[in-house]
Amino acid sequence: MENTKSKLASPDIPFAKYYLEKNTRYFHLTAEPIKHNILSNLAINAFGYNCSTPGPIIVIKQGELISLTVENKLDTPTALHVHGLSKPNCQDGDPDIEPCTPKIMPAKLYNILQKFAWH
Repeated sequence: MENTKSKLASPDIPFAKYYLEKNTRYFHLTAEPIKHNILSNLAINAFGYNCSTPGPIIVIKQGELISLTVENKLDTPTALHVHGLSKPNCQDGDPDIEPCTPKIMPAKLYNILQKFAWH
């Protein structure tokens, strides 16, 4: 994994922490309000994951499963936009367009267990 991380061009974007159990990497993302520096002397209010916007980089090995828990600490519902071969189109991350996409309500957790990429 370290070799993969060194090849990614992602200045100032952290890698997501995880723990590995058998063939599954377990990640926890927290959606929360943050201050985001858009210039060295200018910060704005933003939404982020794990104190970062964009959210942290998730790296997995081919063939592994990912368990992703999203915790919503925002005062508004949120959703997660994921990409993957086994994801139905209606779960594209915008509950206002695709009604079966789950809204992650404030103070709630949402868990996904599958193979996918996200942003």
